[in-house]
Amino acid sequence: MLYSLMVFLALAPVLRAGPWPRAPGEQFTSITVEAPTSATAVNQVYGALYFERGLPREWTLGLDSGADGLGYQKSYAFLRRPFFSGRSSRAAIELGVGYQSSARGHGFAIRPALTWGRGLEVVNKPGWLTLDGSAAHIPFLETTIFKIEATAGLSWTDAFKTFLQATYEQETGRPAFSSITPSAAVQVSDSFHLIGGVILSKEQKTKVKFGVWMSF
Repeated sequence: MLYSLMVFLALAPVLRAGPWPRAPGEQFTSITVEAPTSATAVNQVYGALYFERGLPREWTLGLDSGADGLGYQKSYAFLRRPFFSGRSSRAAIELGVGYQSSARGHGFAIRPALTWGRGLEVVNKPGWLTLDGSAAHIPFLETTIFKIEATAGLSWTDAFKTFLQATYEQETGRPAFSSITPSAAVQVSDSFHLIGGVILSKEQKTKVKFGVWMSF
């Protein structure tokens, strides 16, 4: 188990670090596009930018933003810091402030979040598991968007990783949305990965996901 944890810490610079803090000055950027497989749904293409920078005393500063052609958009600046550290797991608390769209409109939002993660080993391969929960509250609209994500990943080689993400999201008074996203990441250089996946959901058309991870 200690070996799995050490592998996760080694992978953290090229992954969304979850509850594991980045070293001061270390940075990570993810740029992704989610595109429907139907040509008639091109306005549902969603682009996202995610950024993290390690700060002193285990703080992480970040940016989480995205938008599609239908008018949905979000943009948060956040701070995160661990509050629990066990033998193989760690938990962190996060607070984000920014702008969020919802079914009722859009406006200023506050997004507290909790994240938990641990290293693991499957078929003698090192991997990781993270759980993330958040509640994006838009005060002026009196609505809250609850979101839970579970991600399990496996490193088959130093240059090839696969992971599976399950997402559940629901806004106050609205139907829930859920999806499963199997993905893979291929290392191109020490600081650059290509990623691809498929987003499967009963509530929306199937989408393909592709993008890049960069660490520096």
